[in-house]
Amino acid sequence: MKKPKVDRGTSSGHAQLEELVTLTAKLSLQTAATTRRLAGEVETVVLIPLSAGPAVDMLATGLMYHEGKKDKPSQWQGAPHQYVWAALIKALLAESKVSEKNKEVLRRHASKVKNPEELVPLLPTCIAKKTRDQQFVKVLQTAKMLDPVLAAVVASLEDLGGRAMFGAAPRSGLERAIGGFLQRSGAFERPA
Repeated sequence: MKKPKVDRGTSSGHAQLEELVTLTAKLSLQTAATTRRLAGEVETVVLIPLSAGPAVDMLATGLMYHEGKKDKPSQWQGAPHQYVWAALIKALLAESKVSEKNKEVLRRHASKVKNPEELVPLLPTCIAKKTRDQQFVKVLQTAKMLDPVLAAVVASLEDLGGRAMFGAAPRSGLERAIGGFLQRSGAFERPA
């Protein structure tokens, strides 16, 4: 296949380059929207107050994992999300506001998992990170074959003031910036 020739030294070359940049930005927005939609279908997201014990424990565990991996890598086997999940389960079991029904589900789960490797086929990810609003922590999880456990985790986080989120996430700051730039340049118009 012959490559198209772009003459960068002429106004038509600049126009072609400008069109390429515009199309790339539009494709980036389209890809981001698709990714947000698909992520909303497979991820369970709960926003919990930063003041909740599990939020603090999960954030601290993530930091300890990364620092520990540098200093003593042999003590931190497995992936970080496995340790974050373990911190979440342990913290929920210690919370007085979590129902006994949910605690029983979490205890059964915890008793079956003896080391991080056992979570590999069950838990592809568990992430805790602060949101733009520094009052909350976003807990993002995908759990295969852990439906009763995941339901107990979500219900327990809601008991602690968390709010389960459904569907596609809002546009990110970068998406908003690119969209705004395209609108200002006249290259992109929002449908009415």
